[in-house]
Amino acid sequence: MDNPLYWSDVANWPEGVLPVEGDTVEITTGWHMFYDIEGDSPLFDMVLVQGCLTFLQPTEEEVTVDRNLRTKHIFIAAGELYIGTADDPYRGNAQITLTGHYDSAAVVFDNAIEAGNKVISVVGTAHLYGQGPATGFTRLTAPVAIGADTISVNAADIADWNVGDQIFLGPTSFDHDSGEHHVISAIDTDAGTITLTSTASYYHYGTAESTAATYNDVTDIRGEVVNETRNIKIVGDTEIYDDTSINADDWGGQVICADHIDINGKTYSCNLIFDNIEFSQMSQKDSEKAALRFEGAITNNQSVTNSVFHEGLGWGLNIKNAAYVTVTNCQFLDFA
Repeated sequence: MDNPLYWSDVANWPEGVLPVEGDTVEITTGWHMFYDIEGDSPLFDMVLVQGCLTFLQPTEEEVTVDRNLRTKHIFIAAGELYIGTADDPYRGNAQITLTGHYDSAAVVFDNAIEAGNKVISVVGTAHLYGQGPATGFTRLTAPVAIGADTISVNAADIADWNVGDQIFLGPTSFDHDSGEHHVISAIDTDAGTITLTSTASYYHYGTAESTAATYNDVTDIRGEVVNETRNIKIVGDTEIYDDTSINADDWGGQVICADHIDINGKTYSCNLIFDNIEFSQMSQKDSEKAALRFEGAITNNQSVTNSVFHEGLGWGLNIKNAAYVTVTNCQFLDFA
């Protein structure tokens, strides 16, 4: 690639100064900026992408590298955001952390679409390709009692699950709130047993064989177990930065994909492709601002595959006045 720019190089920034806390950072037209900062970035006010912003792909020896871009708003306008590719999914750990609360400054595309705040606004291109387990979903093969810290599942499904992964035990009773999140502390992939770092708060039904034969070959009612962990995360931060009187837990982040016509009459057509992405603490309470929202996106194909959305206080997905949207093999867990 001609003249690649690297975020960590002061020579690539105006006046030779790296972006700092509170800045509005602009990736200008014609730039291809590689985000190569390790660990947490400063907390930016906004990242405006008019050119191209790519998270630098770690080498095979750097797979433990963590990059966490923290900001109140990412606006992918005429530009492009890339993390990994379809042929070479991202190898390290990449995170975008969104912050803010309900009365933070909001973004409005036009009179019809309000992007809001604590948001990734995509009116350009956003292609994110992460990695996750080959099989992210399994069933309980034995009951889980209240207080248990070990579960049994189909062994073939968890061959590439790992210690430290977060999992979700789905409800098996009439109480829809009886699902629970746990972290794996040990795993026996041959026996199909998983040890948790905490104990179960609810009973979850499981048995060795599928129950489908009992229910006209339709329904397997054994408890669902979902691996929620992906190496690319979009997180709505619950830490309060601006006002200690506001409970940030009630106000998650959001991603919106929308076509847009600017004040000069120029048309922007969004193109969002997400594969193996983890959405955590996303969506905004008592609003239509879902963890992921397609509104007025009618031109290009949009695709979300193999992704997990968990722990939101609003809607998981909102598709409004949109077309050509495909959502495949995704789990929405513990939303309002």
